[in-house]
Amino acid sequence: MKLNNIHFRSLTMLLLVICFSSFSISSNKDFKEKSAKDVKLIFPFLVVGEIKIAGAHDLFLDVVLKEHGDLTIQEIGLVYNSVTKSTIIDNKIARIKVEDKFKERIRNLKPETLYYVRPYAITPGGVLYGEEFVISTIKKGNFTYSFNQNGADAATVNRIKAAFDLATTYYNNFTSIVKHVTVNYSPGTPTADANFSGWINMGANVSYQKAGTAMHEMAHVVGVGQHSKYTELMKGTWQGKRANEILQMMTNDPSAVVKGDGMHFWPYGVNGAHEDDESDFLYIMNALILQGMKVDGLPSN
Repeated sequence: MKLNNIHFRSLTMLLLVICFSSFSISSNKDFKEKSAKDVKLIFPFLVVGEIKIAGAHDLFLDVVLKEHGDLTIQEIGLVYNSVTKSTIIDNKIARIKVEDKFKERIRNLKPETLYYVRPYAITPGGVLYGEEFVISTIKKGNFTYSFNQNGADAATVNRIKAAFDLATTYYNNFTSIVKHVTVNYSPGTPTADANFSGWINMGANVSYQKAGTAMHEMAHVVGVGQHSKYTELMKGTWQGKRANEILQMMTNDPSAVVKGDGMHFWPYGVNGAHEDDESDFLYIMNALILQGMKVDGLPSN
């Protein structure tokens, strides 16, 4: 016998009410106390996506609120801690509005640290938690540079230093790459170039004296277009798994793949000054894809 939609929703609500009765609330204080306890019920309608991304200080996660009948959701988000069974009175990130699907970034975490994370939903009957998972932040990168100014004027020096200061910050926060490079002011270089040994030439073109170009050249010195492993893995599309997973998750496109040729990759490769919009997302994506390539086997040194 088939249940019609009304009967199904009614049955769902009845089961949920029975489950929730053990932690219903009578006051805000009571609500917080009960929320802090180990809630045995795993709310099956709150699911974290399979692909999870970690930097040294950040986590990126997808959360899905599945069909939940007539249950009223007042607030939704994530809780996290370095110990298990975190609750909303520990570390909580609440969404501005209740959404069926959202991406969340957890910031200001410690490198190489295990975190216990689970989604939550606040309802009139109490707090519901999704299944908990554990994830580690990555080792913080140590990408450094020295600068041969070669008689550059003060404005040029400031631009190039600012570009590499910002670029290395992104690499050190979103990759675990360890490498030292030499940045060389070379006014005869049309734009910029680099090699795997760690030498980067920066030309006199002001449009290329920005963080996006710095990150593009830094990608070369850690193997993009410069190492045989890159040639092995880049066959028009990237043959590794992790870099593609990162692109798919961060762009909400399950069919996305990193593409490239013998020297460059795209999207987010910053292949020219025209591609550098100086956005936080562009620089994060460039670094995360490089970290994914490292996981897939591309060496840095």
